[in-house]
Parts: sequence; C-alpha cells; structure tokens
Amino acid sequence: MTQVQTTVFILWADRFDEAAAAVFISALREAGVRVKVVGLSVQRAVGVHGLALVPDITLEQALSIAGQAVCVIVPADGVSMRVAGQDPRLREFFGVTAMQGARFIVGPGNG
Repeated sequence: MTQVQTTVFILWADRFDEAAAAVFISALREAGVRVKVVGLSVQRAVGVHGLALVPDITLEQALSIAGQAVCVIVPADGVSMRVAGQDPRLREFFGVTAMQGARFIVGPGNG
C-alpha cells in the first residue's frame, strides 16, 4: 500500500509578506515537514519589503498534488490577496485543499 505524503503549501505572489513566508518555510522545513512554495504569478515574485523569492512549484503543479494538503499558508494582506484571488486556478486550489480538510493560515506577518 502506498502512503500519500502530506504537504504544507505556502502561496507566493507579488506584494505578499516575505518575512512571514520565510519564517514558516524555515521553521517547518527544519521540523521535517514537506513544504512547497507555490508561485501564483510569475517565476519570481517580489514581496512587500522588496525581497524576491523563487517558488518551488507553479500553481498548475500544486493543483496536481493539492489532495496532499494538510495546511495552506497565505502570507498576504487583504489587498494583495484580492488581486491574487481573481485567478480561477487559485479558487480551484482552495476548493480541493479545503475538501481535503487542510487548515488555512491567512494574513501578513508583523512586518
């Protein structure tokens, strides 16, 4: 019997909070959790403080493994999320991960 690997997805797009994203990525990977940073727009997006991060996978790739989600982290404020949220692929991703029972953490960090 094959065991499905669980994954924490961290969404990444322009104007998202790179400080919050970096803390989650570092802490979770250090703890041995499988984390995938998902690019919502371009290959390289620049955060609210000017730091560019390169995602591990694209949103299309994330859709194909969305059933593995245990958590989805969205390090963004309401304005940034509204812009990104207009993408129908993102709505599909949220739907699949929610049906999987994934927890959602949404909002910017304290930076």
